[in-house]
Amino acid sequence: MNRPHSPPGQKGPVLSNPASRVAPQTRSPRDAEPRATRPQESPRDVRESRDGQGFRRQNLAQESDSYRDREVREEREDGHLLYGLHAAKAALAARGDDVLRLAIAPALLESFDALLKPLRAREIVPRVMSVDSLDRLAQSKHHEGVLLWMRPRQTLSAESVADVLLRGRGLAIAFDRVQNPHNLGAVLRTGAFFGVDVAIVEGPEGQNPLPAAALRIAEGGAESVTFVRVPSLARMLERLRGRGVSVLGTDRASRRSLFETQVKRPSVMVLGNERQGLSPEVRAQCDVVVSIPGSATVDSLNVSVAAGVLISHAVHGGRVTDRGA
Repeated sequence: MNRPHSPPGQKGPVLSNPASRVAPQTRSPRDAEPRATRPQESPRDVRESRDGQGFRRQNLAQESDSYRDREVREEREDGHLLYGLHAAKAALAARGDDVLRLAIAPALLESFDALLKPLRAREIVPRVMSVDSLDRLAQSKHHEGVLLWMRPRQTLSAESVADVLLRGRGLAIAFDRVQNPHNLGAVLRTGAFFGVDVAIVEGPEGQNPLPAAALRIAEGGAESVTFVRVPSLARMLERLRGRGVSVLGTDRASRRSLFETQVKRPSVMVLGNERQGLSPEVRAQCDVVVSIPGSATVDSLNVSVAAGVLISHAVHGGRVTDRGA
């Protein structure tokens, strides 16, 4: 029996079956025609669309995800983040020397030109970025096209807060377990409108007192109100009372109406959590606890709305007296 043999150095037999041979591929006349190539987009090419709010969203071509992710990490390490059109303009006007970095959408450059000149003098060059990149840096789509990284604002001690309030028979607002940034920002905007001097927030010292979302909602009002972050709100109120500052708390269950109460100045008005109200420790430091009377149709007001009623009454409603009167 004859066996097919292999050439020297090659394993296995050589097959000569014609069916195993691959026929050469032939190209049709259509395939022979050169294909039209799409020109590559340069890194400066821009595709635009509009989001649900009508904001032009520009997506810069050929911007790698790895570069974006690295850029996000670097930017977040630089100062306290602030964003929002009016919030950024107010911060640039009031604290331009505290700006560390700035990122802005191309469409806003012209309207910010005058405010950016002092930054250029300090060799801080605005980074013009696509809206998608700004989304990543802000971790929000509500940045309104501009992001700032700021140095932390100087905070005040309890003694300094008391000095500020006693000097002008002033007003302060304090937040007890109020966490929603939209409520915080809305209260801050109302406080700035009515001339509140200080906002007191409980939490670890050294952190930004309010998140960027709250600063945006405040519409620039944050620059008119001094921030104070304290580890214990109850302890802070105790020290203020010791200096002659009145503390007024709010509780929907209180039988004492705000409108039957004389607001004694200087004063701190404490706003509690909508569901839980004031904590026992904070309530114990209040000279008086009031409620805002209303119909029985709705049980309570949103905390930012209640703050507006409270602050307006403190500024304009009824007779204002000193704490000792």
